[in-house]
Amino acid sequence: MTTDNFQKLTTRGLNQNKAKEYWSDHVGSACYNVQISYKDGDLFEGEVDYKGFSFGTLTHFRLNGSHEVDRTPYYISRDSSESICVALILDGNADVSCGGRDLTWKGGGIYCGGNSIPYHLVTDRELIFTAIYFDISYMRSIIPNPELLHLKEMPTATGWGGALASMMREITPRTIDHLALPPSAVADHVLGVLALSIGPEIDHLTSSQRSLRERLRQDMRDRLFDPSLNPTSFAAEHGISVRTLHAVFTVSGNSFMRELLDMRLARARSFLENRRYDTKTIAEIALLVGFVNADHFTARFRKAFGMPPTEWRRRSAGA
Repeated sequence: MTTDNFQKLTTRGLNQNKAKEYWSDHVGSACYNVQISYKDGDLFEGEVDYKGFSFGTLTHFRLNGSHEVDRTPYYISRDSSESICVALILDGNADVSCGGRDLTWKGGGIYCGGNSIPYHLVTDRELIFTAIYFDISYMRSIIPNPELLHLKEMPTATGWGGALASMMREITPRTIDHLALPPSAVADHVLGVLALSIGPEIDHLTSSQRSLRERLRQDMRDRLFDPSLNPTSFAAEHGISVRTLHAVFTVSGNSFMRELLDMRLARARSFLENRRYDTKTIAEIALLVGFVNADHFTARFRKAFGMPPTEWRRRSAGA
């Protein structure tokens, strides 16, 4: 689901048959690519606020009554991009089954999951939660291997997990545009605290290797405009071997060139959303992030985000 404007969907005022049909069609199939069903005779009411950003989608759900959700291979195939959901359960609980594993969402907990693996979710009572669906390419700029977060429960009683829960309670589709920081900066902070709450077990690097990786990433961000950036020269400039360079990124489930591409596309997307760059052509935006060939840039952008850069700019302008 992608939208640049605040949206609300609600079944309030609808009879039960219409409410269930509306929720299944508009929220399930149209927005989240899931199949929704209900127990016979059960009452149901639901509403969701949502808003799309460069980093993904921010949502706030309230469900009342029996509700079953299935993410099937058919629906997975309909998504043009991959995302990781970070959900804070404000009230209620739900049972989630995925890949032979079972997990219970409980009030006050934070749970992560990906949209590329089938799952089944069941709730039989009121459930209220805030969820941020992060584009996985955006996530990789801060969290080295976000795929490992699938079906992961974060501790929230104390420490960084508690800080993350406190942050997410303050962030909703209605409030995020009125905070002291822009939405993309808020998203970066959420991911930073999420990374801290996960701890070093997300990869197998030593502290010195992680420090090296962050230095490399920062230099990559600073030099995205340079189309000649390549593993051989980059490794030499940092006094390491090409093998070491590749090893640092491989342990994160990525590669130097893949990470560089993700960074370039994420930066280009932010330029296309920024009104100060409206006078720049797509070819000029491509050059700003290190693409010499505008057609190649457009193809990569479309593959990553499901639409060409001209369409992304047009939709952002209407926000």
